[in-house]
Amino acid sequence: MILPAFGLISEVVISMRNRYTYGNIGIIYAIRSIGLLGFLVWAHHMFTVGLDVDTRLYFSIATMIIAVPTGIKIFNWVYRIYGSGLYTNHLLL
Repeated sequence: MILPAFGLISEVVISMRNRYTYGNIGIIYAIRSIGLLGFLVWAHHMFTVGLDVDTRLYFSIATMIIAVPTGIKIFNWVYRIYGSGLYTNHLLL
């Protein structure tokens, strides 16, 4: 559910500057790894089925690992907005 929103945010940030500025490959790999890891952590929504401790540990760790590519995407967006001068151009208007 979050992947379309991430794609939309990436396109809006890119179109605000009308050029690619930073981290295109990083964003591509981050969105792919979020999709793959999201596919592998389906059971963290199943609280009532009685998963054993080892299975819960795997799904908990895999869910936390999703934070790494998500952080890469967010830092790339921030750098695109701030590092490309877009933020400072709006302050001058």
